[in-house]
Amino acid sequence: MRQYLAFVTGIIGLKEKSSRPTRCRSWLTVLITFPLSVIFLLGVAVITFAREPIETAQSTDSKIIIDFYTLNGGAATSISVEGIANGPLWFKKRIYYEDPMHKVDVEWDNNHIIIINNHTLDLDKGETFLD
Repeated sequence: MRQYLAFVTGIIGLKEKSSRPTRCRSWLTVLITFPLSVIFLLGVAVITFAREPIETAQSTDSKIIIDFYTLNGGAATSISVEGIANGPLWFKKRIYYEDPMHKVDVEWDNNHIIIINNHTLDLDKGETFLD
């Protein structure tokens, strides 16, 4: 959000005619913040639209639900697998990420221990696997 505020104040500063350094500072602000904003928005779009759901795993007591996705960033990246645990309200937590990987094998050991592709995670302890 700060880059948008800097971009807008840079545009407003272009109207200022008081001194040359002020105009130069405004142009510099616009020229730096605009490309950064575009890069940020493209990154968000790739993360949002490059996910394909592959599996949903539910604990034996149905209190924990984990959604697994494949992530494909295009020709320059490999396919990876991401596991996101649904938390209270709208909160989500990434508990599993493996690159390169294209499939997921999930097995629940008990209500809070999960085995994902031979990696054991104790969710009560907050364990994650981010490769």
